[in-house]
Amino acid sequence: MSEITVLVLARRGDPGLAALARLPAGTRALVAHDLEGALPLAPSADALLVATGNARLLEAVWRQAPRVRWIHTRPAGVDHLLFPALVQSPVPMTNSRGVFSAALAEFALLGLAFFLKDVPRMLRNQASARWEPYEPIALRGRALGIVGFGDIGRAVAARARPLGVRILALRRSSAPDPLADEVLPAARLLEMAARADDLVVATPLTAETKGLIGEGVFAALRPGAVLVNLGRGPVVDETSLLAALDQGRLRGAALDVFEQEPLPPDHPFWRMDSVLVSPHTADRTAGWEVDTMEVFLENLRRFRDGEPLLNPVDKGLGY
Repeated sequence: MSEITVLVLARRGDPGLAALARLPAGTRALVAHDLEGALPLAPSADALLVATGNARLLEAVWRQAPRVRWIHTRPAGVDHLLFPALVQSPVPMTNSRGVFSAALAEFALLGLAFFLKDVPRMLRNQASARWEPYEPIALRGRALGIVGFGDIGRAVAARARPLGVRILALRRSSAPDPLADEVLPAARLLEMAARADDLVVATPLTAETKGLIGEGVFAALRPGAVLVNLGRGPVVDETSLLAALDQGRLRGAALDVFEQEPLPPDHPFWRMDSVLVSPHTADRTAGWEVDTMEVFLENLRRFRDGEPLLNPVDKGLGY
């Protein structure tokens, strides 16, 4: 059996590259940091490890890599990496989903508590040395709608339920899930929103989910709801979100993703007490680059041995 060659596309100094020292027997890695370095190596590649979000680089390498039989992306989100030729090809794609879920779930709880406990008020009062008792809101007893009940959504539910939060999950299939009090199909989004006190968005970006969370959902949510977006920025219609915040229909929004990134300096979100801005780093906890490599290494062994791969991506659906 000939040696399997993996072409790794990564930025210089990527901490995850140290894991390449543990490649399974019968495999080797060639590392490229840019297009100039990658193109000469592409024809010899049997597999690609994409450790960068550079879609143009991936597409250019793909065109010069006729031997590639598998692609693994270290990011969990792949919508920005897909292009027609890749989607239409039979080459399987996998990702490192699951690695980021715990950190994102923690951010969701932070976002909910930030507004329900009115942390902005605490900070304003502390800055002015003002003693002003008030009544914070308890998480216990609230209904949390989770749009997208994959690894991230389920991780949020696993952490929220022990706090007494009722979980209403929305996904393509309405099959019961032990982490949800109720699972609803995607067609019942507005019904779920009407029954939710707060909403966490954890769905990937597809043609169907772009702008999914908009005026209709914000109108349906119970007054004083908190929105947390962990998925992709364009899933939430920011114009409708701004209107709901300005009109006081939402208590607040904790956002890790945005329609445009980086968020422009003149964007209203920067100046709103009702918005918590995170620069798309909620999942970048210490060691994340190394952690994502474990899934790749296991999949490389499976690829070598002809076994089913972990974390397959449905390229047609985009996740």
